[in-house]
Amino acid sequence: MSARSFASVRRSAGQEAEGDFHLGVDKLIERKQQLFPHIKRFVVDFTVTDEGKHFRLAVVSTLTSEDIVSRPQHH
Repeated sequence: MSARSFASVRRSAGQEAEGDFHLGVDKLIERKQQLFPHIKRFVVDFTVTDEGKHFRLAVVSTLTSEDIVSRPQHH
């Protein structure tokens, strides 16, 4: 499920699901801040996959200037 279709499903799910969605996002943000406070990237896209008992979240983010400087050069 892409970011666009995820937003559409979220809007049509109703008030209770909207609250659950925000709670889930808040938990993801809190976990990110606890585990990776030094990483300051922007999310540019994501995919949510329903795997039955749980959902899998895959995120595409920008590189930081540190990432670019430390990348090995391929010749």
